[in-house]
Order: sequence, then C-alpha cells, then structure tokens
Amino acid sequence: MILGIFFIAFAQAQVLINPSPLETSILVGTEKNYTITINNTHPFDIFDLSFENLTQYGVVSINNTIPANSTKDINITFKPITSFSGTIPTNVKFKFFANIPTEITTYDVEIRNNGFYPKYLILREGDTIKWTNKDTIIHNVFSGLFNNNILPNQTYSYTFSTLGTYAYYDTNWDEFSNFHASVEVINRTSQEKVTNPTYDFLWNVNANFFLNPTNLSVNILDKNFEVSSTGSSDSVITLKNIGQENAEHIKVSSDSSWITFSQNDFTLTPNQQKAITFTITPLIFNTADTNKTYTTNLKVTGSNIESFQEDITIFIPYKEIKSTNLTDNEFLEQYERICTLNPNAIICTGRVDSGSANSSSGNQSLNITISTADYIDQKRIDQEQSTALARLQNDFAQFLTSYEGTLPDILDKTNQSVELQRQNEEDAKQSRILRWIIGFFILVCTGIFIMIKRAREVKNMQSIAEGHFEHQST
Repeated sequence: MILGIFFIAFAQAQVLINPSPLETSILVGTEKNYTITINNTHPFDIFDLSFENLTQYGVVSINNTIPANSTKDINITFKPITSFSGTIPTNVKFKFFANIPTEITTYDVEIRNNGFYPKYLILREGDTIKWTNKDTIIHNVFSGLFNNNILPNQTYSYTFSTLGTYAYYDTNWDEFSNFHASVEVINRTSQEKVTNPTYDFLWNVNANFFLNPTNLSVNILDKNFEVSSTGSSDSVITLKNIGQENAEHIKVSSDSSWITFSQNDFTLTPNQQKAITFTITPLIFNTADTNKTYTTNLKVTGSNIESFQEDITIFIPYKEIKSTNLTDNEFLEQYERICTLNPNAIICTGRVDSGSANSSSGNQSLNITISTADYIDQKRIDQEQSTALARLQNDFAQFLTSYEGTLPDILDKTNQSVELQRQNEEDAKQSRILRWIIGFFILVCTGIFIMIKRAREVKNMQSIAEGHFEHQST
C-alpha cells in the first residue's frame, strides 16, 4: 500500500505557480517586477524556467534552482514594448538532470489505440527504441530519421547515433496530439540537463499593457434608420485621433448581430482620420416582428482611449412574412441574402458558401458536426482496411523471400528434366529410324534372296524341258 501511495504521488508531481493567473497593468516601455511563488513537487531539482509566450513582453528565462519537493519565491520582470489587453496563456518549461543508464539500452514504446506510450524518452547516444504495435490496426512512426509501418503485434527498432531532440508521429493519426512524441538523445557519459515536454504546463497572465492615453473623436453619420425586412442599409462612423499618442487596437462593435463593420482592430496615429462603413441587415422571419422600432448601440473601444457608445434606432416597416410556408428555394434565397450581407449573424456562423456573393444560384453547404468518437470510429474502419491490405502485401513478400533460395534450384532441375526428356525423345527417334533402316535392309535382302531363288528354279525348269538334266547315281 505504501508503494502504491508513492507511485500515485509521483504520478501527480508537478510545478505550480502562485498567483495564477497573474494580474498585471503596465505602461508600454516601462519595467515592472512581480514576485511569484514556484512550488516544485517533483522528486528532483528543476532549473531554467522559461515562459514561451511572455518573451515578447520582456520576460526572460529564470535561472534559479528550485530543489525537489520545495517552494521558492522568485522575481519576474515585465517590460512590454507593445500594447495588449487580455489573457496571455504561456507555456512554462523547465530543465532537470537526466537520470538514465550509461550502458547501451533498448527502450520500449507501445503504440496503443490512444497514442504512444510513453510519448517522451531520454536516450543516450547509441541507445535504441523498439516500437510495438499493441493496437489492432496498422500504425506508422515517421520523422526525418525513419519512416516505417508497423502491423498489429509487430515491432520496429531504430538506434539513435546523433545527439539532439527528435520529434516523430504517426502519419495516419497526426491530427491527434497523443500520436506525436519526441526523443532527446544526450551524451553517453556526461550528466546533462533535459526538458520533458510532458512536464510543461500553462500559466495565465491577465495583462493590460497600455500606452499613454489619447483622445478620439467619434461621429456617426446616421442614427435613425428605416430598413425593409428583406433589405439592408449602410452608414458610416468617422473616427479621428485628436490626441498626441497613437490610439491602438481600436475596435467598433454592436450588441446586435444585425450590424457588421468593414474594418476592425486598427491603429490611428495623431491627427489621422478613418471612416468605417457599417451595414444593417435585419433578421426578420415573422410578420409580428415588422412594424417595429428596434434600439441597439454602436461601441468604440481601444487600448488607450476612453470607450464610446451611442444608441441608434432601426424601424422595420410592416410586411407579411409567411415564414412557415417558405419553399426550399425561398428559404435558401433569404438565407443567402442574410449571410452574404451579414456573415457573422448567429444563423450563419460556421456556414461555408461556395457560390459567388453576387450570384443568386450558388452551391450552398452547411457544416455537419460529428463527435470525436464518431470520427475516430470511421477512421479506424478505414485503417482496418489498410491493415488487411498491408498484411496481404507482407504475406506475399514473405512467400517470395522464403522461396527465393530454392527457386533457382527448382528452375535448374526443371531445365535438366526438360533436357533429359528432350534427349530421350531424340534417342528414341534415332532408334526408330535405325529400326526402320534395318527392317528395310532385311526386307530388301529377303526380296533379293527370293528373286535369286526364283531365278534358279526357273532355270532348272528350263533345263529339264530342254533335256539337259543329267541324272547322277550314287
């Protein structure tokens, strides 16, 4: 039980910063110090804290050492060079001494259905990582050093021979952070500081970095409007910087989604003037919403100006709207009109229009929202097909490899057999010819013998007939 408690405490070890978030308000170009408390709950010392998103505001790495399981107060200095108002999420990193074997070692990384485990490893030069695919589908490990597909229950190994930090990922699932990992390769014998990205954490700073204040004059050309329920109307806000400092991050807005602006978030230098066009596009779908006057406001804000706000009125004349009886084409036409003139309207958020803004016959498409689980399930189905194909290709390659050594012997023996068969056929052919020759010779000789015998018989018969036959007694 004690061992279990130890592992739980180790798994939950982290670095905490207080206050969180830090509240800061600083005039641009000036320097201001804050004291923050670092609580290191890791069982090792940490060094060199760095704040990634705060470097542009004058914050540098903190070189203090915070011992294991201890708390320490340190100073952090801001010196912003540009104005900003809002929350700055900063990624905090730190270093620690690597405590890993000096002998050559092979480290195991499992590829599970939810990513690499572990996602980060510290290796020494010459060490090896062996990836094992514990999933039921094919996975991939890819970096500038290697690119290899790994079938289920199979492995792939790579030996790292060069110092440095190497990121790798699964190209089939690279949209998921769990399928991204990294390796840090350090010297074989020396003690070195390393950074484990899985220990990184976010710390928020609520900042107000402001310039010296300046004055802005605001003039709205029209404040009262009459707009048809199916129409729109344009007007202008004129802004002029009448102060001695730049007016930065000027934004114009309204509490009504009917109103959009031609430009936003800009800077005005002293005596500079700008005219901003705003468009009113009513979102009216019922007759009861017509013949009414609506009041809304226009706002002007900036990082170093006083906020400005003024009301305007919008009268919508009476019009009969049969929204419940709209045909599909009528609805799409109205939807197209509203979202073309006012793309930030609530009903248009997330809409992608592939047609022309001035065309009445564009192809409209609506976003379809699916859950991450549905997306993963569909992707796994696709990967199962890829896995089956990879298995087939792998089996065929193994078949070719297993028969590669014996195939030449088989072909040689086959050629010898064919040659022997051809030779036997040739010998048989020659034997048949010889038999035919001998038979023909015997036949000829027999014929000649018969002819000679017959000739002698004829001659004897002639001799008897002529009386020349002599009888000799014994």
